[in-house]
Amino acid sequence: FTLAKKSAQALRQRYGNKHNNKSHACILFTSGSTSMPKGVPLTNYNLLEDVRGVIDRAKFTGKDIIMAALPPFHSFGFVATTVVPLLYGIRCVYYPNPTAFFDIGRKMARWQPTVYFSTPTWMLKVYAATNRMAQWTSSLRVVVVGAEACPLKLLKVAKKRGGATVLEGYGITETSPVIATGVLGRQNLGVGWPINGVDVRLVLFDDYYSMRNKDVEEEDEKILKQLKHKMAIELELQSLVKNGKGKSKEASMLRCRLNRPMVSKEVKAGEKNDKGEPLLGAIIVSGPNVFGNPDGESYLNRQVDQANDDGEYKFDPYIEYDGKVWYNTEDLGRYSTPEDFENLKKKLAEKDEDDDDGEVVEDHQPHYEDKEDRGPAIIIAGRIKRFIKRGGEMVSLGAIEQSLFSVFPEVEGKRVVAVESVTVKSPDGGTEPFLAALVCCASVDNEKKAWNLVKKAINASFSSAANLHMPDRIFIVDEVPMLGTGKLDLQKCKKVISDLLTNLRASKG
Repeated sequence: FTLAKKSAQALRQRYGNKHNNKSHACILFTSGSTSMPKGVPLTNYNLLEDVRGVIDRAKFTGKDIIMAALPPFHSFGFVATTVVPLLYGIRCVYYPNPTAFFDIGRKMARWQPTVYFSTPTWMLKVYAATNRMAQWTSSLRVVVVGAEACPLKLLKVAKKRGGATVLEGYGITETSPVIATGVLGRQNLGVGWPINGVDVRLVLFDDYYSMRNKDVEEEDEKILKQLKHKMAIELELQSLVKNGKGKSKEASMLRCRLNRPMVSKEVKAGEKNDKGEPLLGAIIVSGPNVFGNPDGESYLNRQVDQANDDGEYKFDPYIEYDGKVWYNTEDLGRYSTPEDFENLKKKLAEKDEDDDDGEVVEDHQPHYEDKEDRGPAIIIAGRIKRFIKRGGEMVSLGAIEQSLFSVFPEVEGKRVVAVESVTVKSPDGGTEPFLAALVCCASVDNEKKAWNLVKKAINASFSSAANLHMPDRIFIVDEVPMLGTGKLDLQKCKKVISDLLTNLRASKG
C-alpha cells in the first residue's frame, strides 16, 4: 500500500498539472463495419460524464461484482468494464474470451457477479450453454446489452434464470459510448431513454441551398433561427472571398459549416407518416459525452474542414441546431407509442415454441420502482446506410435479415445469412440498388433451395410489400463475412457481392 501511494504521488507530481478535463484520455477506434475504422479521441470529460450516466442507470452498490468479458479495445468494454470499476471501486472479475460461453458461466458460478455487460447474442449463448446449470448465472441482478437489437427471448430467459433485469443500451464510440439505456423499475422498450445530461432528438434533414428557397412557417422558430444562422455564415464567407481570403483556414471552416445538413423538421412523439406509422427521424445527440471539436479536430489526425475532391466533408459529423452542436449518429429511430408497450407485454406473456427446457430459478432479485415521467422510449430502426429506396419506399436491409433468420438459423454458432446492396447501372443510364442475399453453404447447398426459403420468409414477414423486400440475387458462399467483434462486415459483404456480380457478367460474355 505504501509503495502504491508513493507511486501515485510521483505520477501526480510529474503529470498532474499537464492534464485537465479537455485532455485526451484515450483513443478508441470505430468497428469498421460500414467504413474504414476511425480513431476517436475521447477526453477525460467525455468519459467521466458518460460514466456518471451508466452508474445512475445500473444502480451500483458496494456489494456489486461486475463480470467482464468484452474486449477492452472496444468502447463498450473499455468504459463499462474498465473505467467504471476503476473510478467507482466496484469489484470486477475478468475473463479473456467473450465467446467461451460455458466457461463464462462456470466463472459466474464461482465469483457470483451481479452485473454483466454483453451483446444480446452472446448473452443468450451464455444462458444456452448453462441451461442445465441455471444456478451458475442466477446471481446476476442486471444484464446490460448493446451493439445489436435485443430479442424478446433474452428477456424471457433472464426472467427464468433468477430474474435479472435486461437493460438494452444504445451508444457509439463517438459518444463515449452510451447515449441511452433502459431503466430499472419500469417496463423497458427499445433502447430506453437518454442518460442524464444527454439530449437526443429525432429530425429530418435537408441542405441549406434547398432550405433557403423554401417557405418556412413562422411558428418553426428553431428552423428559422437555423436558416438565419446559415445565411450569416454564407455572407461572412462571401466577404472573405471578396477580400482575397477565399483559401484561408477561416474560409475553409465556414464552407464546412455551410455544408452541414440543416434540420428541416424535428420529429415529435406521436407523429405519424402518410401510412399512419410512427415517423422515423435521424438521431442526433448533444451532451458532454460527444467527442471532438466542431471547429477543429474531429477524428484522429482529421480536421472537420478537411474536404475531398468532391467537396465532401467526411470527417465532419456535426450539426448546428437549436443553439447547440449535435453529433449526427447516422442512425434512424422513432419514438415509442402506448401500443408498443401493450404489444410487448403480450409477447412477453406468450410461450415460445422453441422455449428451452433448461432449469428454472425463481426470481430472487431486488425490484425497483421508477416514478419519473420519462416520456416515450427510443426505438432504433437501423443505420441510414442500411436503408435503400425501392419502388419509392425506404426498405430496411436489417428488417430483411431479421426475417431470413427464421429460415436460416445459425449453424454451429455461426451466422449463415446476410443481406446487402451495391449500386449498379440502371437501364435508363442512371444507377439503382442491387439487393443480394449471401447464404452460407453450411446452411443450404444450392440456390433453388435457398430461393424457396427466402420467398417463404419474405412473404410471411412483408406480405403485400414482399416484392420490395425480395433480393435480386442469392449467392451461395463459403462463409458470411464477420468482424472480430461479432458484427457483420458490411464492407466485405459489398465487395463479395460486387466481385460475384462481375464474375457472373463475365461468364455470360
